[in-house]
Amino acid sequence: MKNVFALLFPLLLVGCSWVTVTPKAEHVLALPQERVTHCEKLGEITVTVLEKIWFLSRREEDISRDLERLAKNNAVNMGGDTVAPLTKIADGQRKYGIYRCLD
Repeated sequence: MKNVFALLFPLLLVGCSWVTVTPKAEHVLALPQERVTHCEKLGEITVTVLEKIWFLSRREEDISRDLERLAKNNAVNMGGDTVAPLTKIADGQRKYGIYRCLD
């Protein structure tokens, strides 16, 4: 039984999302770049998460969700209320623009 658990445990982790949105970041919007043209750009941030756990690749949806959550958390620290991706995901990284759109 221990051997089965040892083999299955990494598979369970691969499908997990670990990043949580902080309470202050729950209201930060994530929009495509074309929807923030009227917003004030406050800056940019590059966020990074693990792509693999041991030898297993994580699902792209989980990576994308974690990156967006990290960007939202950082937007609050910069005074932003909106994030928009500036690059595609590569090696577990993505660059986001931080914006103020709702004032």
